[in-house]
Amino acid sequence: LEKAWEEFHSIRTWKLIQPDEVLFTVMIKACAQASEPERAMNIFEDMRTSGLYPTDLTYGELIHAMATSADLAHKAFDFYRQMQAEDL
Repeated sequence: LEKAWEEFHSIRTWKLIQPDEVLFTVMIKACAQASEPERAMNIFEDMRTSGLYPTDLTYGELIHAMATSADLAHKAFDFYRQMQAEDL
């Protein structure tokens, strides 16, 4: 996972490439698999600030990431409602 983060930051910092929705979703999925929901939320916010819109797959991975933490499981419902509001 750390290698993936290094590459992600390298792409943005040194190669000056803006990640797309797919790359952001993959990174959120990696956070879910590593049970790092806070990091997933940070990536999601980064995605939104970059002017990109989440897909249904992005929301699915984000909901999965929230479900890995008892403290943040309630956020899964918030993201589900947000997904519904965006007609996804």
